[in-house]
Amino acid sequence: MLKDLLQDIDDTDIQGNRGRGLSSRPSPKYRIARSRNAPTISHVLCALLVATSCVSAFSHSFYLNGIGYREQELQVSKGTKFESEASTGVPWASFAGGTNIFIKGVGLADNPQSNDVIFYSHEFEREIPSFPLTEDDAFGSNTLLGMLAYRTPSIEDLFGVPMNTFDQYASLSFTISLISNNDLASDPMACGTASNCVIKYRKDHTPVIYYMMPPVMYYESYTEVWFDPKYTDDLIQDLEFDEMVFINTKVGGSLLDFEESVTHQTTYSSYNRNRARGQVGELPIGNHGISMMWETGKARVID
Repeated sequence: MLKDLLQDIDDTDIQGNRGRGLSSRPSPKYRIARSRNAPTISHVLCALLVATSCVSAFSHSFYLNGIGYREQELQVSKGTKFESEASTGVPWASFAGGTNIFIKGVGLADNPQSNDVIFYSHEFEREIPSFPLTEDDAFGSNTLLGMLAYRTPSIEDLFGVPMNTFDQYASLSFTISLISNNDLASDPMACGTASNCVIKYRKDHTPVIYYMMPPVMYYESYTEVWFDPKYTDDLIQDLEFDEMVFINTKVGGSLLDFEESVTHQTTYSSYNRNRARGQVGELPIGNHGISMMWETGKARVID
């Protein structure tokens, strides 16, 4: 049973320090004198009222507005499904991770990497601490404006078990929350509107890479990437003249150039093997991994 297997994953204490109270100091003692400057009971009551309002405001100053898609690297997001950057949730995410999202909220820690990301699994009813923000995430974040950039982890990395463990699931849903860590406290941050913080990983929107042919490559040689976009390409609309339906393909971190073979009008068949011919750039000697980036995230590489 998958739930029993996942129970073996070490739980991490993600509980924030809840129920903290403000430290109380003894009220200053006033000597009542016949002076216009002496505080009256009315003054004291007004001060207490203001202090109470401040405490109430402080206790409600940590929350999330929602999550949404961010523009992918080197290319603006395409079509009405990706262009708005609205914080209303992420309905299409790749099982292989790499979905470029933003998390919007009030009360974020000043240092982007001091905000811990938590995934709550709807299917398994448990909280899972996600990976910290990378340096690239931190660079793309702006906590003063209440925004974090984040690349989602793959399902197998998030749970720490092989991908085939989830063969029976066509999709997996999560609600994202944060813990804002600063010098004084750790504050949990959740969405006021829960649906705004939901991300749904979908297998039918997880592209697949099968192989490259020929497998031996060198500078300025040509190679073909064989892949299946699943239904991801159906989401991509209104391409600019210099854009492709996928964002990029890299071998060992080096971009393949598809300028001669792929245009904004090129289409591919869902649930079929397609190929795209690209030219290899500078590539160090050795064995290198391949990656393919789409708006929904990374393509899954079939070993």
